[in-house]
Amino acid sequence: MTIRQRPQQQFNSGEFRTPIQFFTTSADEGPYPGVKQEKAFFTLSEIYESSTKDLEHVNTTNAKHIVTILFRNPHVDYQIKHSDMFRVLDGMYMDVEFEVQHFAPSKDNKEIIKVVGVAYGS
Repeated sequence: MTIRQRPQQQFNSGEFRTPIQFFTTSADEGPYPGVKQEKAFFTLSEIYESSTKDLEHVNTTNAKHIVTILFRNPHVDYQIKHSDMFRVLDGMYMDVEFEVQHFAPSKDNKEIIKVVGVAYGS
């Protein structure tokens, strides 16, 4: 019996076209309550509508948009956290802020990070 390895899905830079800006959030230090955002990381990504499997990680019923993005693993340059947010800088989600709900290495290629983000409507 021979075991065949499944070939890794190959990505090239042409598939990562959508600019994404990640932000870290922290409590505002002023006298008024609020949240301060600081730019943390910029990358190009592939963005698509979340699959049913991705939606299992989202615990909400009032989301306006739910998307999944793929980008190259930045390793030590940026360590993503659940408290982070990201903003899509192109296309139909232009300037929509998403909260990071779930992130993990891609099952096909460990050098690719998959992030599920949720934007809440007003």
